Amino acid sequence: MPFDYFYGRDDAEQYQFYRIPKSLITGEQFREISCESKLLYGLMLDRLSLSMKNGWFDDLNRAYKSKGNAEKQLQAVKSKGFDAFITEAGGLYKIQVGAYSQKSNADAQLAKVKAAGFDAFITTNSGSVVSSAPSIRVGSNVRVRSGAKTYNGVSLASFVYSRVHQVSQINGDRAVISYNGTVVAAVHTEDLILVS
Repeated sequence: MPFDYFYGRDDAEQYQFYRIPKSLITGEQFREISCESKLLYGLMLDRLSLSMKNGWFDDLNRAYKSKGNAEKQLQAVKSKGFDAFITEAGGLYKIQVGAYSQKSNADAQLAKVKAAGFDAFITTNSGSVVSSAPSIRVGSNVRVRSGAKTYNGVSLASFVYSRVHQVSQINGDRAVISYNGTVVAAVHTEDLILVS
């Protein structure tokens, strides 16, 4: 293939390229990594963008090329009590937990899967990700639902309900909330209201 000069946008866009993050080339911490490894990273990043485009992810937001890796993750999901199975699309495998004709049922299952510690999402038959309410994560600003108790069932001080707190830890359905850097309490994630 000759590499002549490019004239205009059409000529310049006739080739496809792999992306390699600039930090892999210029970052001091990556100096000892071989060029082949950096190129391999670019190839894997390309596969990841294909997975993202087609929604080929499991409930932990991962896509698997190896069925063996998908089967290991399937066992982890099943060990939490979920009826799950593997689906295959475009040579990649994903873990599916349930199938629902009503979104409210899918939302309820999504909440259970997230409470079990998995970063899950809802997709349609075509694999498109269904937009749902933003999830509470470490660093989120939240309010505590009025009347909620600590994770261990102890009452909270009344001022806790009027403040905006930050989530400092999440483990399954347990969230630790802080106020100005000071830990306030551990609460159930379902008792938190996300604040924009």
